[in-house]
Amino acid sequence: GFAGTSLWVEPQRELVMALLTNRVYYGRDNAQRMLMVRQKVHEAVSR
Repeated sequence: GFAGTSLWVEPQRELVMALLTNRVYYGRDNAQRMLMVRQKVHEAVSR
């Protein structure tokens, strides 16, 4: 998770989510794809 860690915090809802991924595994050329995956995970958790 050192290369793709993200943290989502919503204090009003008392929600904290940490996503640990290894972005390097998929190659540096796929950075945009990993950003999209991260965004989708954050959206799903925040529902």
